[in-house]
Amino acid sequence: MTQHNSKKKVLLFGGTGYIGKHVLRELDERGFEIINATRRIPPKTMTRVGNVTSIYFDICNFSVNEDLYNYFLNPDVCIYLAWQDGFNHNSSSHISNLSSHFNVLKNLADNGLKDFSVVGSFREYGKSNGKVDQNKIVDPENLYVLGKLTLKKTLELYCAKKDFVFRWLRPFTVVGDDIDSDSIFGKILRWEKEGKSSFPFTMGLEQYDFIDVRVLARMIVESSIQSNIQGVIDCGMGRAVSLRSKIEEFIQENNLSIRPDFGKFPSRTYDSPCIFADTKKIDRILANAQGGKDE
Repeated sequence: MTQHNSKKKVLLFGGTGYIGKHVLRELDERGFEIINATRRIPPKTMTRVGNVTSIYFDICNFSVNEDLYNYFLNPDVCIYLAWQDGFNHNSSSHISNLSSHFNVLKNLADNGLKDFSVVGSFREYGKSNGKVDQNKIVDPENLYVLGKLTLKKTLELYCAKKDFVFRWLRPFTVVGDDIDSDSIFGKILRWEKEGKSSFPFTMGLEQYDFIDVRVLARMIVESSIQSNIQGVIDCGMGRAVSLRSKIEEFIQENNLSIRPDFGKFPSRTYDSPCIFADTKKIDRILANAQGGKDE
């Protein structure tokens, strides 16, 4: 990483979430100046600890007439992870909050910010089988995918005639720091703590591209501090592992006594039998960062 990148001021939304807190930690450890937009401090307040300035902000309750670029102290780049109900794929919030997400990003763009990384999801690829094509067009099968794809397309149309750097980052199946997640792995840890001996599950034959949340945080940061590689960037490891074997491995590695009861539930109809990332873009970004190139 080149020296001047570390001086960039990064505006982070969703910095208290499962992925976001690791992105914040990665930025902080590398000396970036961070503006953390959060509801976890009193309204109309600002606090500073080290490199992190936390400013109160409610995405769903702000004046569209306010200059958010100035409000957030004129950042150089925005990393946008904010999203509600990520594990509830048919929550109505994926649609009802869409205008708020767009209005925040539009406001920043209209008032001076020219560099955006917005985090989507591998589920935007729909029901796929094998390595996915980043240009694939899918028919959304749940509200989560519909919401993400709608925001992506709306931002692309809005930015089309403007001189913006725009990246749409698609994380694959995130693992690690599981006690704080709402994934099956977080649930297994909580069920173990509750004393359950087993839990019902599907056959678990679906194959996913599992990525550790700390590795993902680095990918998000490296992608966001370079400018040549834009558009959709898949963030995964480029290989598929069955959910069943990952669960069994997780239980063994954590020395848990709980056991899965596979085959008790049907698989979700919209889940892919096998899906993994095309890593050419992210591999190039990481290689350039390792070599000290500023792209």
